[in-house]
Amino acid sequence: MDRQCTDIMKGFAILCIVMCHMMGTFGGGIVYFTPLGGIGVSIFLILSAYGLNESWRRGVLQMVS
Repeated sequence: MDRQCTDIMKGFAILCIVMCHMMGTFGGGIVYFTPLGGIGVSIFLILSAYGLNESWRRGVLQMVS
C-alpha cells in the first residue's frame, strides 16, 4: 500500500469515529452507530502500526541508544 491509500483509509476511519460521536451526542443517543467508533479506532491503529513498520524497514526510524 502506498501513502495515499493509507491516508484515504485513515480519513475513512476518522469519519467513522466522528459519525459515532455525532450520533451519540446530537442524534439523541442513537446506538446503531456505536460500533463505528471501535471500528474506526481499530482501522486507524492498524494503519499507524503499518506505517511505523514500513518506516522502520526502510531505515527511516533509527534506534536511539
